[in-house]
Amino acid sequence: MSESSRSFVRPTKRCLDDLELRFPPLEQPLHDLKDPVVAKSQQVPQEVAAGGAERIRAIEDRIWFKVKVGPCRGAVTELAGSEAQPAEITEASAWWWLGAAGRRQEGSGTDFYRALADEVSRAGRGSGRT
Repeated sequence: MSESSRSFVRPTKRCLDDLELRFPPLEQPLHDLKDPVVAKSQQVPQEVAAGGAERIRAIEDRIWFKVKVGPCRGAVTELAGSEAQPAEITEASAWWWLGAAGRRQEGSGTDFYRALADEVSRAGRGSGRT
């Protein structure tokens, strides 16, 4: 796949905070950050295209996919071209975003995806949507 036709997954500001990463210089592409979750998330668009990506079923506001690297976890979603504004800055038909990240707490029973679903549910409570 050529560099120009490839879909990159960019971490959101929230995800950078989750991963304790500083916002990079303007010249550095977000998808090139040296972090295992960011690097692994780059595989999600191809996994989705091949039908092999694992969904986070507990979140229903949009389709989110799981990223797993050792004890690290992440949540990736795709924005359609109409959601990726301003359209003038990209020729891509869709944008992929790594929306949140965290760690699986071995032996604690804490599940990153369950905690994220609970957070989404609390934020959407009373709004009629998650």
